[in-house]
Amino acid sequence: DNGHGMNAEQQLRCFEPFYTTKNVDPGTGVGLSGSGLGLSAAYSIVKQHHGLITVTSEVGEGSTFSIYLPLQSPEDQRVPVAAHAGPNRSMKGGVLLLGVETGSQAFVSSLLESVGYRSRMVYDVAQARELLQRESSSWDCLFVDLDVVKGEILEDCKQLWGRFPDLGIVALRSAPRDGGAQPLAAREGFLEKPLGVWSVESVLQRLKATPKSR
Repeated sequence: DNGHGMNAEQQLRCFEPFYTTKNVDPGTGVGLSGSGLGLSAAYSIVKQHHGLITVTSEVGEGSTFSIYLPLQSPEDQRVPVAAHAGPNRSMKGGVLLLGVETGSQAFVSSLLESVGYRSRMVYDVAQARELLQRESSSWDCLFVDLDVVKGEILEDCKQLWGRFPDLGIVALRSAPRDGGAQPLAAREGFLEKPLGVWSVESVLQRLKATPKSR
């Protein structure tokens, strides 16, 4: 790319959905007319093919994007395409979504799928508990939108984690909470909205690596 190039902060965020430095809505900071979606889509496609995309850039010198994809061996080529089919073949786990607004559900689900996680919306803690009891090995994490879910429901989330200690809990919010606020659970993560591919993947990887026992 022979454009203006990017500084260090811009390189860290360039793959986030709607992040752009041009044609931006001054009120929301969101790119207009599709700006800010191209690199996010490229990142998702490369990840779905088990690849890696990197960027090097200098302000005033343009940018170079490198894509690395797994080598396909002759043995792989002989395997019928149908053997690789199936939406869950490359999935790393499952995420339950509690309180995610209707207009954001499709976006969050697509973002999770791009990093290897299937998702399902739950409308209350009771439904989440029922799914965990029936399919405990299928669900690794619960995303809770703190802008929507408040009060007693948060206390119910703590009880839920107490019953399923292997469950990771990720709190979504528009702004950082006060420093004195208590976490929902020991195996908890925080994500600020709008969500980005890198931030979501990072918190899920950290929760996966957290010891399961208290």
